[in-house]
Amino acid sequence: RHATHAGATYLYVVNDAPFPTAAHIEVECPAGCQLEELSGLREVPPLRSDANGTYWTVNLDPYDLAAVRFPTVP
Repeated sequence: RHATHAGATYLYVVNDAPFPTAAHIEVECPAGCQLEELSGLREVPPLRSDANGTYWTVNLDPYDLAAVRFPTVP
């Protein structure tokens, strides 16, 4: 899920399964865009870019949640 508010975009990913998984999410954002983790409880991997675009891959434990914010880029 995602939402935009006050110039920032918020994204959260939930694993509702009883086993670990990984989420691979394609994102559209300006060069230099960085993620800000919102819970303060985990480190999130940075965005990656290749010839196919920009994406974020995050590993999720069973019933885990990851929430990030894409701040406004000047």
